[in-house]
Amino acid sequence: MTGRFNRGWVQRLRVQLRKMWVRVVLYSLAGVLLALLAPLIGPILPYVPKIDLASGSVDALLNIIASSMLAVTTFSMSILVGAYGSATSNATPRATRLLEEDRTAQTAVSIFIGSFLFSIVGIIGLSAGLYSDNARVLLFVATLGDIALIAWALVRWVNHLNDFGRMSDIIARIETAAKPAARLYRDYPALGAVPRSDILSEDAPMVMADQSGYVQYIDIEKLQTLADHLKMKVEIRRMPGKYVHRGEPLLRLRLQTH
Repeated sequence: MTGRFNRGWVQRLRVQLRKMWVRVVLYSLAGVLLALLAPLIGPILPYVPKIDLASGSVDALLNIIASSMLAVTTFSMSILVGAYGSATSNATPRATRLLEEDRTAQTAVSIFIGSFLFSIVGIIGLSAGLYSDNARVLLFVATLGDIALIAWALVRWVNHLNDFGRMSDIIARIETAAKPAARLYRDYPALGAVPRSDILSEDAPMVMADQSGYVQYIDIEKLQTLADHLKMKVEIRRMPGKYVHRGEPLLRLRLQTH
């Protein structure tokens, strides 16, 4: 066994980081903080170039961003839901997880939602008179940067939609996701454990699954450490990738006699 299998917490962290809500929250917080920090940073800047802003120009830009991003986000989410449904009916329900983890889609939706929140907070701050002259200039520059980011995300998202959710795209995603697992199984068919020729008796105590689902990961190194500490032998009954019903055995245990 090697230390490469002692990564249970890394595996759980990776699963969470691949979800859309993580990027949405990060971009949303960035947008809100950008709008909130402008009135605080503007007055303390040593030099801000004078920009002749027409009355209400920043407010108008922010209103355009707020209204357009709300519509674009709704449109993008409808496309995602349609692609998930198509993958479920035409391919396999497990393929929807691969579409949900698409980074381009996650980034686009996150930028749209973050820009929407940035514009809303900026509009509220302007209406409340929180921005001084320097802060308004800083907010104007931030708004221009946000528009450039939105334009980049839109172009990238529109180009990505040419293949997103199509059967060829789903097959390519499944192949890409399956290759590392297939190579790992080829090199480590027992995941570093020792294959046993003798099977533990049927009356040996077993650890049952408390819910149904697929086995995603087994920390062999930690399991071996616990077995040595408790002086037990452990037989793994379900390897990663196997579906387990509630009440089915996951492990079979036996006290070591020597």
